[in-house]
Amino acid sequence: MICNFCPREFLLRFFEFVVVCSEKGCISRRSSSLAAVTSQPSNGVDAAAKARLSPSQAILDLCLASSFIASAMLNLIPAITFVITAFTGLNEVFRFKSLVHFANCSSEKEGSEEGSAKMGTNQGQAEAEAELFQAQCHLYKHSYNFMTSMSLKAALQLNLPDIIHSHGRPMTLPELLLALQIEPAKSGHLYRLMRLLLLKHHVPTLSPYVEAMFHTALVHTSEFLGDWFQGKELTPFHTANNGMGFWDYLSQNQEFSTLFNGAMSSDSSMMNLVIKGCGSVFEGLNSLVDVGGGKGAASRIISESLPNVQCTVLDLPHVVENMSDSSNLKFVGGDMFQSIPSADAVLLKLVLHAFSDEDCVKVLKKCREAIASKGKEGKVIIIDIVINVKDDGHELKEAKLLFDVVMMVYVTGKEREEK
Repeated sequence: MICNFCPREFLLRFFEFVVVCSEKGCISRRSSSLAAVTSQPSNGVDAAAKARLSPSQAILDLCLASSFIASAMLNLIPAITFVITAFTGLNEVFRFKSLVHFANCSSEKEGSEEGSAKMGTNQGQAEAEAELFQAQCHLYKHSYNFMTSMSLKAALQLNLPDIIHSHGRPMTLPELLLALQIEPAKSGHLYRLMRLLLLKHHVPTLSPYVEAMFHTALVHTSEFLGDWFQGKELTPFHTANNGMGFWDYLSQNQEFSTLFNGAMSSDSSMMNLVIKGCGSVFEGLNSLVDVGGGKGAASRIISESLPNVQCTVLDLPHVVENMSDSSNLKFVGGDMFQSIPSADAVLLKLVLHAFSDEDCVKVLKKCREAIASKGKEGKVIIIDIVINVKDDGHELKEAKLLFDVVMMVYVTGKEREEK
């Protein structure tokens, strides 16, 4: 039984992701297909077997839901637990394979008009059962998605992106083996690893971000999502770390802090595209404060692209310590909930999505105070993920909802709609 502490909103966000994932797995279509199967003549299948079709649907739906939830947790090791759940319903699925084979064989042997009619019936049944195999394939994909993440982690450990980039031209498998100093006997295994990664088209420049996501604290936390729903902690991260929140852990763990700030810098590497595509937003500005700007990756790009703009990075003292100022870029240690330096504009890049609505209001009030001297010309520039379920393509929609679940697991934030 879910405790009163867990808001209904969290469950809605959870299952919204499941619904989006199911667009490719056709849960609703599978339900109608099963109805079609049970309404067709048994054609040699006993009544008891036919009666078991409906329970198998329920089992398979639960398995799919489990696999979708596993995928939501960054497709990492926690998915293994859901794989175990998934296999509990596969016996019924495998039974359908023999039914499809039986239907196909029967269709080929029918030659009379009566046989043709039966063949049409069997073909409809086979098509309905084929959708079950699509669902089975979908189940496998989401259950084993963690292998993609682990393969990517292995590629980073082997330094594959840098080795291939440094080579300067297409690299053969023997050349890659030589560079990696791997035993020739493992050449086939390396090929299989690369085949999967090339299928996914991962972006090497985001390697620091990906590496941070594999940190033990994050992988470990995602295993506690179910426990959190039934507990009273503020976030699953609190549940997994004996009551300690994400931000406290970040400030107390130097190794993780270094990885995390490196990840944020990597994610800011495309800020130049923002300036190029939305340059009008920065027109007329003489000063800008990058709130929660970390090591200043985004502000450094702004300061280099717009040398007349004086940029200030505001972040916690332990984040900006030892950072060097330049002619139009400086670092200030502080707390955005307490005070934000005055400027013509305040930049909030991927900040608000990490905080609750109440905390966001507090930050925005401080932003208004910071730009008060500029009057109506003052700006608060927000760069964040915006969920648009109706208009976004499936891949983009799924990525955004994954981010939303990540915010739910690690911090108190969420990805918001435009309104």
